[in-house]
Amino acid sequence: MASSKRTSEQEAALRARQQANQAAKAQASTLRAGQAGGNKNNPMVRDPKTGKTVSRYPSYTRTALAPGLLGAIALLAAVAVIDTGWFTILQYAIAILALIICVFAWQAKQWWWIIGLVPIAVIWNPVVPLHFDPPVWYAFHLAAAIVFVASGLLIKIPVPQDK
Repeated sequence: MASSKRTSEQEAALRARQQANQAAKAQASTLRAGQAGGNKNNPMVRDPKTGKTVSRYPSYTRTALAPGLLGAIALLAAVAVIDTGWFTILQYAIAILALIICVFAWQAKQWWWIIGLVPIAVIWNPVVPLHFDPPVWYAFHLAAAIVFVASGLLIKIPVPQDK
């Protein structure tokens, strides 16, 4: 008799768990359907601390991060090959990446980054190259690498909310 009582208790617990799972699925489907204030492509979730509904997705993108890091790597690699043919190839990469980040800074309406990035594109311009002594190049490379990393981390382009 004890085993049948335990079985009925287990069945009751199982039914309670199933009902809780169904309720959780129903709540999740209403959130996915956008009933919490979002749409199907950008569902909104309720913040447990404030109770406000917020988007699951960030409100900005860091599109300049990859070119910024690549530019810093190219600058540090170029230090080892100053006064060789490889330096010219890296000059192309550095100048192009600086101009790409300028476009992202313009899109983000953070025009002050252009003040640091356009001189990088001019100094590392391989079409009309500027010639400096190696110690000057070392200082320029370090300063430009700092500008690349900082701009990559700090340039944020807002994402339209209708997407």
